[in-house]
Amino acid sequence: MAIGLILTTFPPLRTIGLSVLTSAGVVGALLGLAARTALGNAFAGIQVAFADGLHVGDVIVVDGQWGRVEEVKLTNVVIRL
Repeated sequence: MAIGLILTTFPPLRTIGLSVLTSAGVVGALLGLAARTALGNAFAGIQVAFADGLHVGDVIVVDGQWGRVEEVKLTNVVIRL
C-alpha cells in the first residue's frame, strides 16, 4: 500500500499507483474472507476454554454415545467415547 501511495504522488505514475492500491484492497478482502472461518473457530475455542463449560473428566453425551472429556484446547476438545 505504501508503494501505491507513493506512486500516486507523481502525476505520470498516478494510474499505476491506483492499480496497486486497488489490487491491495482486493487481496485484503480475499484474505479476510479466507481467514473468517479460521478466526471464528479460534474465537469459539477461546470461549469454550475460558467459559469453564467443560472440564477434564466430565462425562457428556455426543451423538447418543457417552464420552469423557480428556483435553480442552483452543482449537478442539478431545473426548474419549
